[in-house]
Amino acid sequence: MFISLGTTPLNDRPDFFRMCLEGLAGTVWEVAMAIGERVEESELGDIPDNIEVRPFFPQLEVLARADAFLSHTGMNSTMEALYFGVPLVAFPLQPEQGANARRVEDLGLGRRLPLEGLSPELIRETVLDVSGDEAIRGKLEAMSARVRGSGGAPAAADAIEGFLAPSASGLPVQA
Repeated sequence: MFISLGTTPLNDRPDFFRMCLEGLAGTVWEVAMAIGERVEESELGDIPDNIEVRPFFPQLEVLARADAFLSHTGMNSTMEALYFGVPLVAFPLQPEQGANARRVEDLGLGRRLPLEGLSPELIRETVLDVSGDEAIRGKLEAMSARVRGSGGAPAAADAIEGFLAPSASGLPVQA
C-alpha cells in the first residue's frame, strides 16, 4: 500500500500521517508512506514495523506493486494509479484535487476521505473496503486498459495540434 500527498506546499500534515500510522499499524499491508519535505519523521512518533516512512518513494515503482493508494488525487498521481489499476483512497487538499476525488468516486474507482471527522479507524476501514472491493477492481481493470491504450503524451500533443490547426479548428486565421 502507498500513501502520498504529493509534492505541493500543502503537504504539511503530520496529523494526517500520524492517523495513517495508527490506523494501518499491524495490518496485513506493507505500507510505503511518503511524507514529503515539510514533515519530519521525528514529528510522527513511533513508526510501526509494517510501515516504512521516507520523504519520497519512486512512485511509479511503488504503484506497480500497490494494492491501494491513499492520495491527494493530484492529476499526475491519479492518472498513475489508474494506469496501474490501483484503487484510490482520496484525501484532496486543493479544489482541483477535490474535483478529481469526486470523479474517482463517481466512476467507482475508489473512495474519498472527509477532511472533517477523519480518524485512524476511518482510514483503516476505507482502505480495507477499497482494496477488497471487486466492483472497484473490475472498473479499474477497464480504466487501466483505456489509460494504457490512450497513446500518452504523443497522442495528447497530436490532438492539441490538430485542434489548433486552422483548417481543423474553424478558427479564423490572421495574415
